[in-house]
Parts: sequence; C-alpha cells; structure tokens
Amino acid sequence: MSAAAASGPDKTALIFGSRRLSYQALDQASNRAANALISWADSRRGVIGIIGKNSDYFVEILFGVVKSGGTALPLNWRLAQPELKAIAEDAGLSALFYDIEFAAVIDDLKKALPSIAFISFDGTGGTPRDYQVFVEDHATAPPEIAISPDGPAIMMYTSGTTGKPKGVPASHYAICFAPENMLATGPRCVSLEHDINLLTTPLFHLAGIGWLHGSIFARATLVILPTADISGMIGAIAEHRVTRATILPPLMPALLESIGKGMDLSSLRLIAYGASPIPETLLARMLENFRCGFLQNYGMTENSASATYLGPDDHYPGSPFLLSCGRPYPHVALRIVSADGRLCTAREVGEIELRSPTLFGGYWNRSAATAEVLKDGWYATGDMGYLDQNGYLYLVDRKKDMIISGGENIYPAEVESAISAHPDVRRAAVIGVPSEKWGEEPKAVVILRPGSALSAAELIAFLRPLIAGYKLPKSVDFVSELPLTAVGKIAKQTLRENYWTVSGRRIN
Repeated sequence: MSAAAASGPDKTALIFGSRRLSYQALDQASNRAANALISWADSRRGVIGIIGKNSDYFVEILFGVVKSGGTALPLNWRLAQPELKAIAEDAGLSALFYDIEFAAVIDDLKKALPSIAFISFDGTGGTPRDYQVFVEDHATAPPEIAISPDGPAIMMYTSGTTGKPKGVPASHYAICFAPENMLATGPRCVSLEHDINLLTTPLFHLAGIGWLHGSIFARATLVILPTADISGMIGAIAEHRVTRATILPPLMPALLESIGKGMDLSSLRLIAYGASPIPETLLARMLENFRCGFLQNYGMTENSASATYLGPDDHYPGSPFLLSCGRPYPHVALRIVSADGRLCTAREVGEIELRSPTLFGGYWNRSAATAEVLKDGWYATGDMGYLDQNGYLYLVDRKKDMIISGGENIYPAEVESAISAHPDVRRAAVIGVPSEKWGEEPKAVVILRPGSALSAAELIAFLRPLIAGYKLPKSVDFVSELPLTAVGKIAKQTLRENYWTVSGRRIN
C-alpha cells in the first residue's frame, strides 16, 4: 500500500457510499491505527479481531493491525454469540474492534470475556466512536517496527467435521504473493490500474480478502458495498462504471433479470465467481447475456488464495470445460491421490492435494489436525475430483461432509450438535441437498424420541440462538431410522443418495 501511495497519492483507493479515500489517505489512516496499536503493551498486539460488514473503516483497521505486527482476525458477523466466544477464546484475542451495528451481541461478549479490550467503530461514518478516540493524536508516518515475512498477518477460522473451528493463519508473504502469482495468468484475469473493482463478498471470507488485496496491489479503485445486496450491486455497477465484480452464483439469476429491465451493466469487463457450485445451465445463460470475460476460482482458506482458475478463454458457449475448475495457478502444484496413496490417472477420482508458496503452515494451536492434512509439504483438501488429459480439474464430491451453501461453508457436525441439544431429539444427521438458489442447502434428517410431536418450525426456532442463520436447516425430515455403517455411524453417502439424482456428481 505504501508503494501505491507513493506512486499515486491522489488516486482513489476506496469508495464507500459518499466517501472516497485516496491511496495516501488510506495509507496514513492505517499507519495511524498501527501506531496507536504499537503504543499498547506488546501483549495487546497479538491476535486482534474485527467484526463488521464491509466498509472503508474495516479496511483501515485491517491494514492497521497488519502494519502494527499484530494478526488481524476478521470475524463472521453472522455467527451467534456462543460461536464468537469460542473463536475468541481459541484465538486468544487481546482486542476486538466492532461495528456498533453489532453492539447487542458484543455486549454479551463483554460480559463473557472481560479480559478483551473492545473498541467500537461506526462503519456508516456517523457519530465518532471509541476508534476515533483510540487513534487520535497518533502519527500518520509509517510505524517503525520490523515484521517477519513468515509471521501471521491475517487469520480466518474454518471448521472441520469435528465441528470445532480452526484458525488458519496467512503469512505476510502469502498475502503479498497471491496477487502477484495471479498476475502471471495475464491481464484478462487480474485487476489493472485503470479498473474499478466492486467488493461485495465479506472481508471475513478468503474471496473478500483476495479481492481487496488484488485491487490494492494493482493500484485500482475499489467500490465497497456492506453486503452482497443485488440491487446495491446493480446500482453501483451502473453509477461507478464498475469493470470487475465478483458475483456468487446464487445472485446471478437476479442479475440476469436486471438486464431485461434495461439496466446498463456494459462497463463490466470481467465477472469472477467461485466459492459456490454453479449449475451449467445458469453459467450458459450468463455467457449468453453478458459480453465480458468470466473467471472461475477454486481455492480454500488454507491456501490463502485460489488454487485453480478457469479463465475467459475457456468461457464460451459449448465449452467442454465449463464444469471444471480450470487449471492450477502458476507456482501451484496439484495432484489427485487414491485412497491407498497412489497417484491417480487421468479422469480417475481421488482426493485433491496441492502444494503452493501461499499454503498455510498449520492450524492455530492444532498440531494433530495439522498433521492430518499436511504431509511432506502437500495439503490434502478433503475434496474429491479428477484431472482430465488436459490438466483441467473437476470436482466430484467432498471426502468429508462439508456443505457449501451460497458460498458459505457449513459443517454438519456443528449443526447436528445444536440439534441434539433439543430434549426431543434422539439422533440427527445434516446433509447438503440440491438448491436452485444456493447450489446446495442444509437438510436435517431427525429421529425423535417416542411420543414427541416436535415440528420442523419448532426445531428451527430452537436452533436460531445457537447457530448462525445460514447454518439453519432449510428443511427437516422426521424419520424412524437412519442408514448406518457396519460400526454404527450414520452413512451420510447413503442418506444423500435419496436427495441427489444427478448421476456421478454430488455437487450442484
């Protein structure tokens, strides 16, 4: 960022509502935040949380934490208070910056976690809050502190099938290398200096962080929306003549409808998508109606960046690669491994493993979990797929039970644990089922205790205060028995067969 501020100080870096922030102003504001953090005791510059919807203040605080030598932890604002508390304790948060929009849940956290310093900010830019007081009178010059390239810059939490969230640290080197690596794919795939980029994906998600850093790296202008609101997206594209936007598959049908209503979206030169499976018919409609390039990315938090891409040259009506995730990015090695550890041949399904300079070094305080997925420098993704003879990757299923709904990862064990807390539930399984809107969505299959008349609506109402809204089952089936394996575990694959009818594919 400092290099961008030096080369083009007056260039607009961020647009949020009516506010515009130049590269110089963003650099100085984040320097001031960093210097304020450095003025604290060293113990305060450990892991520092940020919770809030996308805003220019969020970006300023994020870069301030990173410049101070601390580790920024963007938190999912959709999480319930027990989930946030568990992550805060696991990460060892020393401080938490929070948008006043979430003051209610934060008030509960303050009571539960009195050792954490809580600093409020107003993402809408209204009345000054604790943050403005916190940074006032601090220098806007770059902080005088040495930062190791291998040190953790940003950490995000991802869960596993055990249901326990795990921290995934990304180093300073990984964060900086990711956009540089993508640049090697050519100018059609990446942000350029003259681009107007639209940020709608949340900054607690890898896609949001990657889009932010890619824009800053290119010295482009980033238009920030608080959330992925389709009307806001369409208005922002038309008003600011946005050239590049990430649009998740669940939002594409509404975007297609807007064209029929005469909205001018002709400024777009690239639509990026990913984070969620996309039906081939929907992608075909997008290609037919938008005369711009398309870019699909496949990646995961553990890699700090995308691993493969399907570029504009492969997006055309009738392309044989539309169901693939494309080919690996430069410097990413990818292989398919069979259950017995053998390298798979072309089109043979196995587990996807990768090796990359941006790969994480291990889960936060989870050595056993790290050893399960990192071996000899290779990361076992848990995704099942195959490579064709041209080196294109195709996803088939997930080795474990994770559900991807509207770009959000949902781990059945977390939801099942919450369901099992209801006194009328004897046993429950949560699986992903096809959804035209979300790609897939969680369904609960539940065995009730004898005599119970619990309804689906009552069960979902019970779950609301326990888990995030997007994790709630969209439907509930009550059954008398569940399919079991020989050792008594629920046979999820057998259970899912009742709801998936597309032969050979378990991802929509």
